[in-house]
Amino acid sequence: MVPRRTQDHGPHRLTELGEQMESAKKEAPSEPLAVPGAER
Repeated sequence: MVPRRTQDHGPHRLTELGEQMESAKKEAPSEPLAVPGAER
């Protein structure tokens, strides 16, 4: 699966996506059920 993704997007695009994921992790709630509107 990884080789196919590398072909589809190229290594630079994969690096960019990885950086976006790291950034999103910092903003994501660590406790999803603590988010207003989340069902318990």
